[in-house]
Amino acid sequence: MDEIGFKISDDKDIIEKYLTDESSIIKGYADSVYYPYTEAHVNKIVRDANENKVRVTVSGGGTGITGSRVPLGGVVVSTEYMTQISTIGEDNWIEYREGGYTYVIKIGWDEEENTYYAVAPPGITLQTLDNILATRKLLYPPDPTEKMAFLGGTVATNASGSRSYYYGSTREYIRRLRIVLPTGETLDIKRGEYIIRNRVFRIESKIYGSIEIKLPKLKIPNVRKNAAGYYIKDNMDLIDLFIGSEGTLGVFTEIEVRLIPRQNIVIPLYIMFLSNEDSIDFVREMRVFEFKNVSNVHVLSLEYYDRYSVDFIRLRYGSIIPDDTSSIIYMEMDGDDEETLIEALQEIDDIIDYYRSNKVLASFDVDWIKLSSEIRHALPTGVNEFVRRHGTRKVATDIAVPDDSFDEMLEYYRIIGDETGVQYVLFGHIGDNHLHFNFLPRDDNELKKAYTGYSKLLLKAVELGGTVSAEHGVGKKKCIVDGDEVPLLELMYGKDGLIELAKLKHSFDPNHILNIGNIIPKDYLEGI
Repeated sequence: MDEIGFKISDDKDIIEKYLTDESSIIKGYADSVYYPYTEAHVNKIVRDANENKVRVTVSGGGTGITGSRVPLGGVVVSTEYMTQISTIGEDNWIEYREGGYTYVIKIGWDEEENTYYAVAPPGITLQTLDNILATRKLLYPPDPTEKMAFLGGTVATNASGSRSYYYGSTREYIRRLRIVLPTGETLDIKRGEYIIRNRVFRIESKIYGSIEIKLPKLKIPNVRKNAAGYYIKDNMDLIDLFIGSEGTLGVFTEIEVRLIPRQNIVIPLYIMFLSNEDSIDFVREMRVFEFKNVSNVHVLSLEYYDRYSVDFIRLRYGSIIPDDTSSIIYMEMDGDDEETLIEALQEIDDIIDYYRSNKVLASFDVDWIKLSSEIRHALPTGVNEFVRRHGTRKVATDIAVPDDSFDEMLEYYRIIGDETGVQYVLFGHIGDNHLHFNFLPRDDNELKKAYTGYSKLLLKAVELGGTVSAEHGVGKKKCIVDGDEVPLLELMYGKDGLIELAKLKHSFDPNHILNIGNIIPKDYLEGI
């Protein structure tokens, strides 16, 4: 512990742990790692860095897959010890110990908005937060697959998951944020308090005086999910500019989230189909279906697995998948009790039969609930084993498109898959028109083909009015277009659009210290 109250490490072996993330798409470099415990620590670290023009890269749990936490020089600020709230009164504080850490959060009730809420630190994992809330029969609905992700990181990327079909993304559950700006000053924003009129607003800074912030006029994709770049629209809430900003505008030190009552019962279903067309048509029907004889039943998720995904799942669970299965839809429903859910299942039984399902797996049994989760994880496990065995890496999209463009995008996935000749799987959140296309190259030649196909898929998504990233963020990712490396956001907004976004960041961060390379490549900040 340094005399200033937090740890600093210059050990190369320790620094090494922070130089990549789960994607391993980029290897970074840094001089040291800082470990703040409190907001005051973050204030000092960022203020000193700004005065000395030292780059600061914020690191969460390292579970991201876009290189967002990877430093490009300067210092890393790890939020792993930021596990306790400290800026509000101690009423309703909850202390919870897990994995050698002590977590402190607050749970309260907002009478005016008629909702429960939690105030939590950025370094708490989603799993730990859920463990605390489960004992009180409450739920934080955003459902990213990676439960070891830090809450702060998921807000920084506006993360979502399979249940976003019903619940939506992280953004919809953020009530308040405390943010340390690149100046080292703290901003406390509550949803609804600061509306940006005419795309212009001001922030008062003790260091720079009155700072005018102008939002660029960009055409944002009209999709159900979007995590590509800054959230910008007319008359927007200021808090939404920071959600999904990937640490480029400030460091989250306290997060207040909306909670809902925990579902009494959730039943997972695997619905298997003889043809791909039948499974797609079934999804279309379910998206507009309304239960007539039951109430308070919701379809939480609609997930799709193509025939190649089914093949990977079959490697582990072949005994439960008929040989003639062409695709699978995974669906979750919640309800008040088993009897209600059984009635709901009976209502959709005719639809399942109409679209020629050859098998349905569903049960309330605890063992089945556990098995259903294992079946879902069989695909990513199998994919990772495949590329590891061949000494390559998967090349994966995070594309979402508007409703009226989904059929065309789906067909284009197949065209590019066949054109490249590289093995692939297509799966994901079909309820949100958001599928993941994973190329699985066997060698360097196929890897090159995969990158070419990847770029074509991104360009097609943009052509159709879609987004290059629906849930993961863009981080430092690039693609190859006509032999040149191009940042993902440039595909959506062009060079001029990225220059406008760079000006927006510059307004907050004139010394260009915070999370450089995320969203906006550093080259775009030069000369502003």
